Amino acid sequence: MAIEVSLDTTADPPVTCNPANKDKPAAESAINWRRASGQTFTFTDVEFGAGVTCFTNKEVHAHSITVVDNNANGVAAGDYPYTITVELNGTSYSSQKSSHPTDDGSSPMIRNQPA
Repeated sequence: MAIEVSLDTTADPPVTCNPANKDKPAAESAINWRRASGQTFTFTDVEFGAGVTCFTNKEVHAHSITVVDNNANGVAAGDYPYTITVELNGTSYSSQKSSHPTDDGSSPMIRNQPA
């Protein structure tokens, strides 16, 4: 199941993900983000916190982002907040609240489940 991403330039944060918190079984190796229906922005990046190494092989395309999750044996079980960045008409927008420049627990999150 893909995570659907939407942009509302008047909201804070302007970029939202559905589901906001994705519970991911250890056996599921790929994580996919795609534009929600009717959205026209371009994906530019997904970033996880410093030192997070279980998400690799990032592929960013205009309409989607995919990463490989190396949690196959459950060794990377845990909660991983991330920030999605998109672009529309030359302006970048992200899933991070402007009022909280660091993660305050409201960022979208991948919840890697134990094996």
